[in-house]
Amino acid sequence: MNILAKSTRYILILISCFVFNLSNAQQSSKELVSKIKAYKVVDTLSTPEKMDFYNRKIKEGRATNNYELCAYTYFVKGFLLYRLKIEVDTTKLCYEKALLFAKKSNEDMLLSILYARYAAFLAIQEENTKALVFSDSAVIASKKVKYDYATFEGYFTKSRANIALGNYDRALQNIFNAQEFAVRPTDSIAAIKRLAAVYSYNGNYEKSAIHYKQSIDFQLLQKTKRDSSFALQSMGNLSDLYDQMNLQSKRKQQLDKNLKFSEYVPHEKYMKANILKQLADYHIEVSKDLDSSAYYLAIIDKELPEINELGFLANVNETRGALSFKKGAYQKANAFYKETYDFYKKANHLQKIRDISFILSTSLEKANNPEEALYYYKEFHKANDSINDKDKIEKFKEIELNNQYEKEKFETELAHQKDIAEEKEARNWLIFGLFGIIAISGFLIFSYARKKKQAKKLEEKNKIINQQLDEKQLLLKEIHHRVKNNFQIIASLLELQSKGIEDEKALELAKEGKNRVKSMALIHQRLYQNEDLLIELDDYIRMLVEDISKTYGKDATTKVTYNVPNYKFDIDTAIPLGLIINELITNAYKYGFASNEQLLNVSINKVNKEEYVLEVKDNGVGLPEGFNFEKAKSLGLRLVRQLSKQLHGKTMYSNENGCSFKISFKDTEARMLVE
Repeated sequence: MNILAKSTRYILILISCFVFNLSNAQQSSKELVSKIKAYKVVDTLSTPEKMDFYNRKIKEGRATNNYELCAYTYFVKGFLLYRLKIEVDTTKLCYEKALLFAKKSNEDMLLSILYARYAAFLAIQEENTKALVFSDSAVIASKKVKYDYATFEGYFTKSRANIALGNYDRALQNIFNAQEFAVRPTDSIAAIKRLAAVYSYNGNYEKSAIHYKQSIDFQLLQKTKRDSSFALQSMGNLSDLYDQMNLQSKRKQQLDKNLKFSEYVPHEKYMKANILKQLADYHIEVSKDLDSSAYYLAIIDKELPEINELGFLANVNETRGALSFKKGAYQKANAFYKETYDFYKKANHLQKIRDISFILSTSLEKANNPEEALYYYKEFHKANDSINDKDKIEKFKEIELNNQYEKEKFETELAHQKDIAEEKEARNWLIFGLFGIIAISGFLIFSYARKKKQAKKLEEKNKIINQQLDEKQLLLKEIHHRVKNNFQIIASLLELQSKGIEDEKALELAKEGKNRVKSMALIHQRLYQNEDLLIELDDYIRMLVEDISKTYGKDATTKVTYNVPNYKFDIDTAIPLGLIINELITNAYKYGFASNEQLLNVSINKVNKEEYVLEVKDNGVGLPEGFNFEKAKSLGLRLVRQLSKQLHGKTMYSNENGCSFKISFKDTEARMLVE
């Protein structure tokens, strides 16, 4: 009898908990809005007066232990500071205090929207990992009380944080989840715009364009001043997207539509000015109609005589510089470009510094100012290296942040588990009444879950190992990229230095040195571009010969034939082989050809499993009488001799209808077997 009474008691407790939770879940969001409005101060007061009022209310709530008063007052004060975009630390403190008092007062619906608003605030402050944690808290808390608006906000902020962290697939799923809980039309529009942005980041431009068009249609249907501004913004996104897709005719059509529509939103002067700038860019880059470009820039000067937004002024000056450059007014172009450069330098915008530095170096060279051109060329490489370093740091930082996020998410879930511990305890008592049957099932489920967990852990470890291997390969490619950049700088310095050399022999030595450096730079360029870190010989040799021809074959037409199957070699074989080819082709141009009817053949054949033969042949005057390759004193032929030995090869030459050099060699794997 006692057992029956105890079981009945536990069942009644469970039913009571269920009814209580159901009544909480059905709490109207309108009640929450009414409560928030009740705690807000009247809008006629000034900002300092509002702050003073909220501070007095908080003091009153603390003195009387009125947690509800403290929770709502901190919330409305924090939201006011958030809208004013001032006192970031004070805003953060207000949200944290509001969360603390909302938990103490059991204001579950307020708690859910607080988590969502705080997460949105953190995302704006670029605290994306923390934003993900509080977004999860918002989703969990809002689903508990069935408050769809807070659930939408939680998922929507998660999508923003994941975009910032580069997790585009997660961001996409977050937006799909958010759409399920959208309550207002504005929420649906916001979700569609974010979908368009994520598809653009993923390179899925067609889907992105579809969603931008949908957002524009929905915004225009609202027929409000605010939505008209948002529609114009989406139109600008769409024209940028067409530029990325290289659909220039569609881009022009869209820009014309944007300009026409901007007349209906006269308060958005900078939006209209940006459209005019984009039209000016289009006529410089695509249509080559410089008069039209100047026309649109003149309208900007007329409608915004004093541009207060410095970032926009920098963009406009870059366009003005491009127009002057195209017109051949290089001094004027340089003045505009330098103003743009100074702004980005002050803002420490590395990508923009890199781009404008390269443009400046080209423009200054056109203006016969080699010293300044070299300075900005160095600035270009410095910014480029900083970006690469930053990308590596961000990659490692993302891994670290993801680990931190998982840890904080686990801690948050533990905190929620503690909040519902009493409810679980009541359910557990009911389960104990059926313990005999459930125990066996539970044991089987536990065993299965344990095995599944172990398998998951093993899978995660394998994933980490693969990720680490990918990171090491990425670092190796980065090293090749850096080496290539350094070689290119050396080649550029040699090129600039050679312009001041009058001695023919010294000039020739500088040219040869530059070509050797460029042949090695080309190797490293190919290495970081190829996923397997191997050199495709056919493409490499064609580019190398073409580069040498530009240096030595300017006065004649050389017919070059190739017989180079697409063999792949690693760096230990490719560099010496590239230098050998460089020397032999250079010698052919310098000493071999006697007329303008120049023929040159480059071939590589595999003669057996381990050995290859490189042949460079020309139709020139041939080698001098009594020539002895082993005793040749020129640096180029000494290099060929030493590098051939390095490749375990032999050098053969002949004078039949010109000069022919044949070098046998072995790849790295074959050489290692011999060693």
